[in-house]
Amino acid sequence: EAVDPTHRYLKPINGAQLALGNGSNRGFAGCSVASYSTNRINLNHVPVGTYVCMKTGAGRISQFRMNAIQGGAVKKLKVGYTTWQ
Repeated sequence: EAVDPTHRYLKPINGAQLALGNGSNRGFAGCSVASYSTNRINLNHVPVGTYVCMKTGAGRISQFRMNAIQGGAVKKLKVGYTTWQ
């Protein structure tokens, strides 16, 4: 969600929840016990290399890594992710 060029957020939708934690690679075990929230996360708190745990609307555990933030006024995010059954 981009409010303006300096206020950008990761915002969970469709029942998903996010858990930033310390931004480390926690894997399935760590993401399974993370504290999740439906609150948005300020993109300034998610630099390249940061991992974010996610719980899908269906309750599946997932983790993604911010691989790149590219562009000028319009940003493109590149992420890598794993979703476990």
